[in-house]
Amino acid sequence: MYCTSNTMFNPHSAKERIKNHLAYKLGLALIEYDKQRKGISQENFNSKESQNNKTNSPFSFKPQETLNHSIPVRGGGHSNPYLDSFTPLAFLNLLLSLYKLKQTHKQQQQFYKQTIQVFPSLKYPPLQSCKDYPESLSYKYHLAYLLGEALSKADKIWYKGGYFTLNKKIKEAKHIYKLHQEYKAKLQELHLSYCFIPKEFLLDSLSFLKAIETLMHKLKSQENNSFKIESFFFKLFSQIPFSTQTPFLLKHKEEILQWLNSKEFKEQYIKTNHSYPPLLNPDRLNAKRESKEKNNHNKETELRIKERESKECNVESQRENRDSIQPYPNLSYESIPAELAWDLNLPLPRNYCGILVFFGLSGHLALLAFLYQCGASIISLSNTRYAKKITMPHIKLY
Repeated sequence: MYCTSNTMFNPHSAKERIKNHLAYKLGLALIEYDKQRKGISQENFNSKESQNNKTNSPFSFKPQETLNHSIPVRGGGHSNPYLDSFTPLAFLNLLLSLYKLKQTHKQQQQFYKQTIQVFPSLKYPPLQSCKDYPESLSYKYHLAYLLGEALSKADKIWYKGGYFTLNKKIKEAKHIYKLHQEYKAKLQELHLSYCFIPKEFLLDSLSFLKAIETLMHKLKSQENNSFKIESFFFKLFSQIPFSTQTPFLLKHKEEILQWLNSKEFKEQYIKTNHSYPPLLNPDRLNAKRESKEKNNHNKETELRIKERESKECNVESQRENRDSIQPYPNLSYESIPAELAWDLNLPLPRNYCGILVFFGLSGHLALLAFLYQCGASIISLSNTRYAKKITMPHIKLY
């Protein structure tokens, strides 16, 4: 047998249950066979090298053999240590080992199904409920698991010539394994905790992390205090749950990278060392919303806005700059859920003007008293007409 026993000792451990998958067992058998094959080939190669050295020694008394060894063999007669180790017996032993693993695994699964029919309490808990489930996800990127998956896929379509594509699938499995190793290395360089990424997002995630790293090094070369830039980016991405927001980040990575590399982001957030820098430009997210509100405002509202803006300094110039900002083509505050906006460190949209307080016994009265002391206007929901008139978009309550 080319594979050690993979008996599952703890069904409440997600790691051991993934190791008990058929793909993992088959992959371990392939790796063990490859190790033995390379070990035999290396022994053959070393033994032949030692023989050649003895033959080519000046103290050798067989010059005819020395001459024969010095003449290269043509017509495909070159000695290949890997082909020398590829014996039919060893390959047949591998096939027999893989077949036994597959049959034993089927018998174990059948026995498990019969057992839980009689004793339902012995049913294994879901993998997601195991404590080590987040850590166990990385096991699906182990080389053994990937090779076993490739072999299982080829075996399922053997009647369609699946084994003819096995070599290609093994190369793809090794490529995925290398990408995942590089992905883990980039996470460590950015001081990010490991998070499992599906295979379809692995390459894009790696390119996104590389772009962030390149941007960080670019800013470090431009600024004098490179440590501040590095700590700022580490703090920024430690706040973003990369594992849950990966699809959104990859879908809009161009907008995110453009914003992080903009002059506005440097001045407003990097130089001020902002505690919660947003991953998108809030002004561009507000642009579409404000354009709609501007079209819906009546004349009375516009007069009130102008009166208020005339009392504030530099409001007119700020408004001109704000109006010149182009909104995102496919992004706005309306298209981003509140939970996602929180994860992306997005501030509240501008012109928020009220807080809705529900009744909650003594806590409700304490909150109303606090808001009253802060100078906020307390409006009863029963007077909806007055509430709508007071809480216009241009009035802010803090």
